This record gives sequence, C-alpha cells and structure tokens, in this order.
Amino acid sequence: MKYMSILGGNFSGKIGNLVFYTYRSEQFCRLAPGKRSKPDTPAQKAWQEVFKTSGVLLRPLAEVLRLGLIHKNSEKGRWLSVASKNLLNKAVYKRADDYFLDYSRIELSKGSLWTADTKVYALNQELRFCWRFFSAVNSYAGDLAVLLAYNKNRQRWVYTIGQFKRADEAAVLKLPCSASTEDYEVYMFFFNAERKTASRTAYLGKVAV
Repeated sequence: MKYMSILGGNFSGKIGNLVFYTYRSEQFCRLAPGKRSKPDTPAQKAWQEVFKTSGVLLRPLAEVLRLGLIHKNSEKGRWLSVASKNLLNKAVYKRADDYFLDYSRIELSKGSLWTADTKVYALNQELRFCWRFFSAVNSYAGDLAVLLAYNKNRQRWVYTIGQFKRADEAAVLKLPCSASTEDYEVYMFFFNAERKTASRTAYLGKVAV
C-alpha cells in the first residue's frame, strides 16, 4: 500500500514486519513475508528441481536463443523468458508427486522457415547430420544451420552456429573426447541469412557416442 512518510522524504528499509520501499518517487509499505510453517511437499520439491534444471539448461544458450527466437526479441532478454516459459509449459510432465523433463519437447527456435527432414548418426567423436534440400517456399539455399547436442549427465551443451548451409545437405558436430560411451540429446534448426526468422526446432533423438 502507498505510505506517506512523516519524516519527510522517502525511507527504504524494514521496521518490524513492515518493509518500506520507493517506486517511481512514491513511498510504499508492505508486510514482510513470514517464515513458512510447513516444509515443502515432495511435489513442490520436485517442481523446484525442474525449475532449477531449466535454468541450467537454457542459460548457456544465449546466442542460440537470440537466433532461434528472433521474432520474440523486441525486448532485451525476452528470448530467455520465452524459452523458459515454453520449456515449463510444454516439456515438463508430472507423474504422481514427481516432475520430469521431456527432452524431445524442448523448443529452442520457432519461425516460418521449413525444418528439413534430418538424420543423424555418430562416427568416432562426431555427430554427422544429413538432409535433402528442396528449393521451395520458406526453404532457401542460404539458410544457416544450428546444430546442438546436450549431455545430460555432464549438463553440457555442444553446438555450432552458421557453419553449414541448407544447400550443403550435410554437417558435422565435433564432440569432446570421452573414455566411455555418453548419451546426447540432439537438435537442429535453420535461420535465414538476414537473421529475421528461423525454423522450428527439430529433435533428432538420443544418440550414444
């Protein structure tokens, strides 16, 4: 609620259970949050863990999301807000008192470009991508590819941006060396050379490398 200071001028701080603050040169007062009397339920703890995981997953992809969500970039930082909302709304499902992340439903891009029917396979420490190029509406030879692979166990992304064009019909993503087989969730999308639109994210499955 709005509060008129009897001292003259604005005051910020806490007195007892009241918190005073200033917003747009006006003084306001609110009740301080009290201590929670009940511990979090298993479902609440599971949701908090999923929310934490979503931040770990998306924050390293700043450059990728700026390209994939070009149409949502009217405000600084809007891309991360949009990506987080999409992930929590579309890629999280509940089973009993637990929440899980469906990696096949993660959306890193969205736009009018056509998403190619792409195959991926592992060779040594590389992921090989291949697709067919058809010159058509919303499919152009100069469209640039974004290739991504996520190692869930290491919480680490590997990606490349714009090194391959749609007309190339093939691409390679090099992965870190590992002494044992590791699983990667694999994605790709295209964006146009003018950086004005992108394609939807193509989830290419889990690949053991």
